[in-house]
Amino acid sequence: MGSIDSDFESAEELIKQMIITFSDKYNCYVRCGKGFDELVCQNSQELFNKAQKIVEENIENIRKVADELLHKNILNQEEVRQIMKREENA
Repeated sequence: MGSIDSDFESAEELIKQMIITFSDKYNCYVRCGKGFDELVCQNSQELFNKAQKIVEENIENIRKVADELLHKNILNQEEVRQIMKREENA
């Protein structure tokens, strides 16, 4: 079994290879003289912005689910669907 450091190094290398292999943006960044860190930073910001938009668009449902969780602690899939359905019908 490897050490934690070597596991992190392996994971980091795999992530880098995935970005290099599957991202057209990476090639653009290399041609523009920008580094890997800038690519990661931009992609992270894009993902954060998308997540923020999803939360903003669904804030009422999120609040309703949170309220139910305060009362029940656990919700199953059907209970969450019912909460969403009530929101759609309101």
